[in-house]
This record gives sequence, structure tokens and C-alpha cells, in this order.
Amino acid sequence: MGAQALKLIKILTKVGFILPLLVPSDLIAQELSAPLDGPHSPYTDWTIKAATHWPPPWLSFAKIEGTPVQLELIETQGNEFYIGVQQLMWVNASLESVEAVLDNFKGYQEIFPDLDDVHVVSRAGNTFVTFWEQHIPVFFVPNVKFEMNYVVEKSNPDRTIYRYQLKKGEHIKKNDGLIVIERDKAPDGKALTRYSEFDFYDADWGPLKTFAPGRIWKDSVEGIYVSDLAVKLKAENPTWPNKKVKEESAKLMEKNPIDAVLKVRKKAP
Repeated sequence: MGAQALKLIKILTKVGFILPLLVPSDLIAQELSAPLDGPHSPYTDWTIKAATHWPPPWLSFAKIEGTPVQLELIETQGNEFYIGVQQLMWVNASLESVEAVLDNFKGYQEIFPDLDDVHVVSRAGNTFVTFWEQHIPVFFVPNVKFEMNYVVEKSNPDRTIYRYQLKKGEHIKKNDGLIVIERDKAPDGKALTRYSEFDFYDADWGPLKTFAPGRIWKDSVEGIYVSDLAVKLKAENPTWPNKKVKEESAKLMEKNPIDAVLKVRKKAP
């Protein structure tokens, strides 16, 4: 039994013939661990294992209090510029609201900084390819263009998993990531969503490695951080214009700087 069997189960679930909890875990694992077209990295198997054995036993939301996003940097032995970032946050909105923001790829360029284009190139079931063009605000440095593979798992009504991996790109060598959103409730009964994300990527950093190596981690982490904030604010304030979401995300990052975060890096769990 493979993807077609899982697809049939999902259809039967939607029309009420079977319960969502009857979707076999081994079929879900098959979908999330299916090989994707693109470079295999030291973190490809890591993200697959985390996705198929969720939640990891070491994951904790205990330290999120007092900060909109708990950031932890992950180092790669032998490559000091291989970026790794763990991100955890509470979103004061329903899982469906967060999911709506994450699924709207075309809307990313309106709420995330430095994006000129994001769109879906192709789709087959719950696996699809997206194109990204990132603006580089440096004279004579061209924009970065790349394609990402995505696998989205939504069989559990209380959890959605996004696994992604680089398909091909200019200046980006490897890129693996995982987003998991889970339904929760606040003490007052209001909707709450647990948001977990892991990003790992290596790139051709060019002259930055020589002339401004400190900017590589700082700019990379800030870019990831402000994107997390944009997802949070858009989900919590769906009626806000996208321009306001982008502006408020930048302000919130300024109020909660990452200077202390940049000083500590840990090994991948």
C-alpha cells in the first residue's frame, strides 16, 4: 500500500466512511519519507526522521515565554557557514488560520521581506514544487532564484506537516526544512497553535565569507525570524493588509533583537 491507498483513505475520511485516526501511520511515513528530486544533505534524513516520528522527545515549548519566537542556532561540524535554525512559537489563532497563511505561497512576497516572486510550479497530490526569487539589495549582485520540493501531510485534523527540500537553485547548494503546526487551546479556551520549524541550508556566500563573515549568520537568522513573525501576525490578524503585516513584523523584530541568540550554537539533536 502506498500513496494511492493513502489518498483513498483520505477521500473516505472526508465523506465520513472512516475516522481520521484510522489512517495507518506507516502510510503517512511513506509519503513524508519519499525521495525528492534534489541534492541530499546531512539534514535530509534528519528532517525525515523528525517528520515521521513526531514529536521528537527533546522538543520543548517551555522557554517561549517572554519572546515571540524561541530561536536556537544549530551548527554543522566542518562547515561554519551551514545555517541551521530551530524556531518554536505559539500562534494565537486556529490551526486552520495558520495553515491558510502557509498554504498561500503567492502571498509570501507580500508579507516576507526581499521576495520578488514565489509561486507553485507543479503539483501532484500533496507533493509540489515552488519557485522562489529573492532580491539581493547589493549593487551588481543578481537575485537568487531556486525551486523547492514540498510534501504536505494533513491526514491528522489536529496537525499539519510540511517537509521541504531544495530541487535546484543558483548559489544555494543544499536546503532542507520542516514545519509542523499543531492544534492547542489557551487556558481561556481560545484557539492556539503550536508552531515548530527547522531550517538547514548551505550556500555559495561569495565574498561575504572574506569581507563580512559575521553578516552571514546574522542576516540569515533575521530573515528567518521576521518571516516567522509575519506568519504569526497574519494568522492572528487575518484582516490586516499585507503591507501592515510586513511593517509590524519588522517592528516586532526590532523590539526583540537576536543578538544574544547569535552567540550560542548547538549541535543538531
